[in-house]
Amino acid sequence: MKVILLFLILIHPDTHAYEQQIATIRQREKFGNKFFIANRLKDIFGPDSEDLITKNILLSHNDLGGPCDLYEQEYKSPHEVVDTKAKCLRGKLGTMAPLSGKNTVVRTSLIAKTCMSLVNNDKTLRFLEKSLRDRDKINDSIHHLFYPLSDNQKREDHFLDHFKDSTTEKIKRTTLYYCLTKPWQTL
Repeated sequence: MKVILLFLILIHPDTHAYEQQIATIRQREKFGNKFFIANRLKDIFGPDSEDLITKNILLSHNDLGGPCDLYEQEYKSPHEVVDTKAKCLRGKLGTMAPLSGKNTVVRTSLIAKTCMSLVNNDKTLRFLEKSLRDRDKINDSIHHLFYPLSDNQKREDHFLDHFKDSTTEKIKRTTLYYCLTKPWQTL
């Protein structure tokens, strides 16, 4: 009886479809949530970026993921939270955000808006310039800021080397390029 049941399970036509579905699930990229994105951007652009990152990323839509914790909030007054990072803008709906972000248009536009603002801010750009490893190799240095663990990874941004801009413009352009790419946002 057991042999017949096992045989029927193995030849069942839906078994192959189930295996394909599992393979598809495993191939999806897992994006970091709003706390991951905010921490990476703050590391790259410095403490002066915190207000902009809080406004655009931490207090943003649920598409970035990262649910807030209602029990983590401490109120100064009935409508003012001590730590804005812990604030649930949508009340209980903020606690239902997914743990990781999704690749959506809203997510992409929020990150693009934040990146453009950070690159065009003098204070955050100065912080980034100070943290470059080698000013003669700007592309390599900025690549290292966004991908600190992948020094030996082959870069595909060599087209950026052909622009003849001032150093500041080259830093802005290269930083914006890396900031808008998706791989640094994945887990």
